[in-house]
Amino acid sequence: MKWYTEHFDSQIEVFPTIREIGFKLTPKERAEIEKKLDLLQERAPSMSTIRLSLFKEGGKIKGSLTIFALGKNFRSVASGTSAINVYQEVEMEADYQILKWKKTRFLNKYVGLPIDEQQNITGGLAV
Repeated sequence: MKWYTEHFDSQIEVFPTIREIGFKLTPKERAEIEKKLDLLQERAPSMSTIRLSLFKEGGKIKGSLTIFALGKNFRSVASGTSAINVYQEVEMEADYQILKWKKTRFLNKYVGLPIDEQQNITGGLAV
């Protein structure tokens, strides 16, 4: 098991990456987005990699946020007039996807079990 974790630890980018295409973020925008990405990293599945791509097309900024995790990827896209607003939209969608995944990731193993056994798994309460 130790080899497994060491192997994947060396393959995973520890810090979220930001890619800007067609424009440059101001230092203030970059600092704000990096801070929010660090907080998102804490909410994301363990051993995941986050990539944010922002590009300017015409007068709009388009953004794509991808979270690569073992066995599951999350992706959200948005567009707007400011990089901060675009980031907030993609982060909100990513948070929704992560929350949905967290609520169902273990229950998917028990689909097909009789109702009594499913309730025993969660104590009869929704998770």
